[in-house]
Amino acid sequence: MRHKPIPGIYIITIKTTSEYYIGQSSSVAARWLTHLSQLIQQKHHCKELQNRFNKYSASDLSFEILEVVASVADLNNRELHWYNQFLFTGKKLLNSEKPKPVSRKRKKTSARLKKVNKKTPDKCNKSLRLAQHLMVHKCEPA
Repeated sequence: MRHKPIPGIYIITIKTTSEYYIGQSSSVAARWLTHLSQLIQQKHHCKELQNRFNKYSASDLSFEILEVVASVADLNNRELHWYNQFLFTGKKLLNSEKPKPVSRKRKKTSARLKKVNKKTPDKCNKSLRLAQHLMVHKCEPA
C-alpha cells in the first residue's frame, strides 16, 4: 500500500555535535531515503553533512519533520522561515546555501501558467492565432 506523499520542512540532526541540516520536499519520507542513499554512496551535495556522516555514522543522525506544508508552492518560504529561526537561536546549520524565498511576482506567474495549462485545446489555439496575428500586424491587444 502506497502512502500519500507529505510535503514539508524537515531537519536532520547530528546528535554528537548538535549541528543541523534543514530541507524541504514535496515528499519528506522519500527525501530522507534519498539523503541516506547519497550519504552511503559518498555522493551527498552537502559536503559538511557528508563529512559528519563519515565520521559519526548513520546512527548519529536523526530526522524530523518540522512542519507539514499544505501547498507545495509555500515550501521555499517556509524553509527560509525555519532556516532563519535556527540561525537566530545560534544553532549551527550545515546547509551550504541559504534557501531562496519565492517572490509574489513569481507566485502570480506560476498561477497564471497553471490557468493557461487548464485551457482547452480550442482556447489555446485561439490564443495562439491571436498572438500570431498581433505579431504579424504589430498590433497591441485591446
